[in-house]
Amino acid sequence: MNSIRQVYKAITRRIQAATARLKRHGRNASDQRAFTDVQRLSSYIYTPLPKADSFRLIELLPGIPGSPLRCNIILTRRNRNVAGYEALSYAWGDPVFSQLLVEMSTMSIIRITDNLYHALQALRREHQSRLLWVDAVCIAQGDMQEKGHQVRQMSLIYREAQSVVVWIGKDDELGILEHLICLSGSPSDPNDCEDDDDNIRYIAYTNGPHYIWYRYCRLQDVENFLGQPWFSRVWVVQEFVLAKQLHIHVGEASMSGQSFFRAIAFCLGSDKRLNGACVSGIPQTGENRRKIAKFDYGG
Repeated sequence: MNSIRQVYKAITRRIQAATARLKRHGRNASDQRAFTDVQRLSSYIYTPLPKADSFRLIELLPGIPGSPLRCNIILTRRNRNVAGYEALSYAWGDPVFSQLLVEMSTMSIIRITDNLYHALQALRREHQSRLLWVDAVCIAQGDMQEKGHQVRQMSLIYREAQSVVVWIGKDDELGILEHLICLSGSPSDPNDCEDDDDNIRYIAYTNGPHYIWYRYCRLQDVENFLGQPWFSRVWVVQEFVLAKQLHIHVGEASMSGQSFFRAIAFCLGSDKRLNGACVSGIPQTGENRRKIAKFDYGG
């Protein structure tokens, strides 16, 4: 009887594995056909903005992860109570426009960079549209007159947005954003983190700051994180200072801007309860002092 059961289980496993392979190959083939079909579409043609206060938004249409990005470009005007649009803050990355965004109302394509593609894939919802302002798509990049005018309006666009969404990048292999979420937590709630040792406030209260600064602040990892391209952009300060709300995204992880800068302040020794213990691990070069000054605000 046992041998029959074992044979049955072995056959079942083989059938399941074969079914999974068929589904995977079928999906990959379908995705490839969809990508090929999209590539055949013509490029989106921008029409001139009719008014001085006109600007464009994209309605990012819902879709499953990995499926082609689809949107509608919407023409609107400032101070017209546009409901709930979010302004995206991100680094363009390499100027290679190898990814595609399908504009559905005209059935045409807009070529975008890898970093923007990954940002939109991460921000897209599965069952609901999302209204976004994205400079690379909402501004006709080939029209220098429009581009200059829209750049001058960017502060108003960010100020009037419901929120500013910051896209740092698609990878957080070291889990730095999750670490910063823990650093910004309350010392009375150590269970909010997967590992109590990650909650620096809790540990500082129970063990003393000088005991834990090196092991728990992960200074080098945080410093490397702050070296990513978004933090060196010219427009960073304008974009998040003007934001009504700020949300930081790295891959699938996200946190509020207030919590983010509070956590950075901990690592930079801005919280008196840590007595500057964290910052003592960073060599006090001129460059590092500038980094510290740059992020010693907010929240």
